[in-house]
Amino acid sequence: TGVITHIATNTDDGNACTTDVCDSSTGAITHDAVSVDDGNACTTDACNTSTGAITHNAVSVDDGNACTTDACNTTTGSITHDAVSVDDGNACTTDACNSSTGTITHTPVSVDDGIACTTDGCNSITGVFHTPNNCGITFNSNIFIEGYYIGGGLMSNCLNITGMSPDPLDADFITISAMDPTSPYGLVESQIGILKTNGDVTVSFGPSVIAGNSYYIKLNHRNSTETWSANPIQLNANTTYLFSSSISQAYSNNQALTSDAAYAAMFGGDITQDGAIDGSDFLVYDGTNQEGGGGYDVSDLNGDGAVDGTDFLIYDPNNQNGVGSAVPFP
Repeated sequence: TGVITHIATNTDDGNACTTDVCDSSTGAITHDAVSVDDGNACTTDACNTSTGAITHNAVSVDDGNACTTDACNTTTGSITHDAVSVDDGNACTTDACNSSTGTITHTPVSVDDGIACTTDGCNSITGVFHTPNNCGITFNSNIFIEGYYIGGGLMSNCLNITGMSPDPLDADFITISAMDPTSPYGLVESQIGILKTNGDVTVSFGPSVIAGNSYYIKLNHRNSTETWSANPIQLNANTTYLFSSSISQAYSNNQALTSDAAYAAMFGGDITQDGAIDGSDFLVYDGTNQEGGGGYDVSDLNGDGAVDGTDFLIYDPNNQNGVGSAVPFP
């Protein structure tokens, strides 16, 4: 018939994801993969070999934490998990996010410092504050005066004997001071209390003594050595410190033992209040003794209302032993 036919070579490799070509010059058959890249680093690109359908599936960025914002950089493919913002701009709340539910909460902070003498509050800008409310400090103690001690945990009722008080349980006046805890240990506030015959005394400090702060406590009695607490004491709304429980309750252990060795007591005999029991005290005592003095007199070291030889028995051993005040500074 002379009919010339040209039958095309079969190039189909059965893969819908290739472009099948035969080079008309060489007859070389090629199967080039179709391009699936969408230029997005955050997708997984694929081609279905049966249908030729091209897909671009987003990569998983979810870290399972509802409190992060999960993202993928389309250029680099870098996945990030940025914490969601929970800050409400209020310094008086604790801000949080529940990682399971993504619920953001703003819980008010606790402002109570447990000190009754402060007003507790919170400023939304600066945060929690505790302002002293000047309610004062009640200070309780138990203190014995060496010469006044008569045994059995009791002292002479000097104030009653001398007509200074109608109460038979009143021993004497005592000054209790709150002092700065660091050099130069200045006076913060002093209060005068009535010392009971059993050693109990209570004073109330005013607004200058701040609850929660620490102070040395200083004792002054008209004819005893000045006595300081062993260390600074934190003063709260109601504070108790017993000087009588041990000589170590005083700075440098500077207390005497009572005659029955049951309690600690302030050394007696500093009549001039110059910090030392010495000859100057004797001169005051001796003059009053010679005159037969009595009543509420500074030389009455045992609080019996008379200045006589029994008072000398308190002064003399302390003088012989060089007793004086012990304070936390030179």
